[in-house]
Amino acid sequence: MEAEIRRARPGDLDRLAELWIAFLNEQAGLDDRVQVAEDALERWRNDFPAWIDRDRRHILVAERDAALVGFAAAIRHEPAPIYQYIPEVFVEELYVSPDSRRTGIGTALFNAVRDWGASWGARRLRLAVLASNEAARSFWQRLDLSDLSITMALPLPGAEEVEERRKARIGFAV
Repeated sequence: MEAEIRRARPGDLDRLAELWIAFLNEQAGLDDRVQVAEDALERWRNDFPAWIDRDRRHILVAERDAALVGFAAAIRHEPAPIYQYIPEVFVEELYVSPDSRRTGIGTALFNAVRDWGASWGARRLRLAVLASNEAARSFWQRLDLSDLSITMALPLPGAEEVEERRKARIGFAV
C-alpha cells in the first residue's frame, strides 16, 4: 500500500514527535558531534504548532495504514543580499522509518517538497546531509542533487558557557 503524503496537522504532534526523535537519534548515532539535547522533545513540542501555521515553513508527513512512516520539513530560503537573488527551498529534514525505506516514500516526500517550492517560485532546492550518512548521500545523489558546499567543524574551548546560554532558550521557533 502506498503512503499518503500530506501537510502536517496539529493532531500529528505525538506521532510526528516519535519520528523526529528517531531521526535525531539516528543522526547522533552517525556522528558524535551531532548530539540530541536533553530537552529537544520539549522544545520541538513547543514550536510545532507555530511551525505548521506558517507559510514560510512546510512540514509534510507520509501516512500508511494510519501510521506516520516519514516526514519532511522545509523552509523558504533566500540568499544573503550580496548574492544573486535565487529563491530556494531548504530541506531541513527528511526521514523515513527504517521499515518503510526503499518503498518510494522518501522520493514522494522529496517530490512534494519540490512541488511546494515550485508553487511559490523557488528556483533551487538545497539541503545539508551528514558526511557520514552514506545512505542519505546516496539517496540524494539518485535524485540528481550534487555537492554545493562542504561544512567543516572544529570544537572550541568554552563549551560550558555555551551550554548555560542554551539552557536559557525556550524553543526553536522564530
